[in-house]
Amino acid sequence: MKKTFVVVADEYRARFLRNRDGKKFLVEEEDLVNPEARAHERDLIADKPGRSFDRVGGGRHSMEQETDAKKQDAEAFAREIAQKIEKERNERKFERLVLVAAPAFLGMLRDKLTDECEKLVWKSFDKDLTKADISQIEDEVFTLR
Repeated sequence: MKKTFVVVADEYRARFLRNRDGKKFLVEEEDLVNPEARAHERDLIADKPGRSFDRVGGGRHSMEQETDAKKQDAEAFAREIAQKIEKERNERKFERLVLVAAPAFLGMLRDKLTDECEKLVWKSFDKDLTKADISQIEDEVFTLR
């Protein structure tokens, strides 16, 4: 069996697992947590939005935030995970990649992968298994579909 690198993630947590000795048993090597993802939006934004004058008249109103801070944080976390995957690929530590992530985060993560890593994706599942035990993840990954 090929060396398989399994990434189980959502915007809060990423678990990195690997099969040992070509077996269908996974060993968790790293558990990466994104504490900012659990913060409230108001805690992620440094200050109040700016104020603006109306074009006509003397009215003032606050301007909207241009980006969603939680989404930005999730994208930064996806980028960090993708960089870890790329590092593992560069060191030839796996031959195939499995991605298991919450549906919205899976797309975000795949967007951050390099073309070389994308070519090594063997399977991907849009499920949130970040809290699952390893045997449950093994069943999902190594079951023929």
